[in-house]
Amino acid sequence: MATARNMTTNPARQPLAGQRPLCAGEDAAAYDSLLRRVSDVVKPADVLEEIWLQDVVDLSWEVARLRRTKAEFLNSSAHRGLRKVLDGLLGWKESQDLTAQWAAKNPDATRLVASSLKAAGMTMNTVMAQTAVASINEVERIERLTAAAELRRNAMLREIADYRSGFGAQLRRATADIEDAEFQIIPSPVVSSRPELPAKGSA
Repeated sequence: MATARNMTTNPARQPLAGQRPLCAGEDAAAYDSLLRRVSDVVKPADVLEEIWLQDVVDLSWEVARLRRTKAEFLNSSAHRGLRKVLDGLLGWKESQDLTAQWAAKNPDATRLVASSLKAAGMTMNTVMAQTAVASINEVERIERLTAAAELRRNAMLREIADYRSGFGAQLRRATADIEDAEFQIIPSPVVSSRPELPAKGSA
């Protein structure tokens, strides 16, 4: 096991199990950078702190992934919000056709959507708000998963803090016991200050 000093100065530090918990398309270099940066802050001192550190990094990565998932989901579902907006502006049939063309990245449809929103005093923020409402069940599930991962990550950080605090308290008590033993006062034997007189008849 490398020492904490070596861990914080080694730029090529690897996960404990040798495997990164990555999904397709995720950046291994970004994961390694996060692992190294967190290690530089936490400075794990033993195997228990190594395990907790790995949990913290993996959960932090999971939190970031879930946040990206939420954003990607909303962006990919924007046609749902646009359809709701255009239904009120253009009517059901025209809205359906225009939304389909907009989702297919048709340049004319994109310009028409932009002009229609502008004429009504709306923007794509309006569309995304409607998208969030239309997808509220899915969004809430993602947010619950994100919150759960954040709670687990924070619990790992508390485990490290509690472990270090407990170890520090034990070390302080042991140090105090050693100091008490080293500086214990040992009483000296009592010596009479008056010399003994010789017995009568002795030379």
